[in-house]
Amino acid sequence: MSRQGEAGFTLMEVLVVVALLGILAAIIVLGIIQFVNEGREEARQTEYHNVMIAVRVMMHDAKVSLLDNSSGYDDIDELTEVHDVTATDTSTTYYLDDYLTSGKYPLLQAYDITQGGDITIHSE
Repeated sequence: MSRQGEAGFTLMEVLVVVALLGILAAIIVLGIIQFVNEGREEARQTEYHNVMIAVRVMMHDAKVSLLDNSSGYDDIDELTEVHDVTATDTSTTYYLDDYLTSGKYPLLQAYDITQGGDITIHSE
């Protein structure tokens, strides 16, 4: 029942608009969450690639084919652990943290590094 001369929306119209806004908000939030998750995964892949290159360059600079620790390095993600990854030539010790320029620790994920310089993502 409508009264003539009065302006405004009916309760049903307001409920429809609120429902549509809720649906739009849900779609937008899901899109943002997916975007953030994709960004995190891309950051992890980039960090893995950077650590791999840093180890290779460090070994190349030291002119060695093996890192100093004969058993390799496990669960590397903190600055002190990264600093412990070394390669030594006849007179100079090279430290992995000198080759990782991001300076953000802990790293996004932990790594296992073999004496030969192969890198894998650490699994519990």
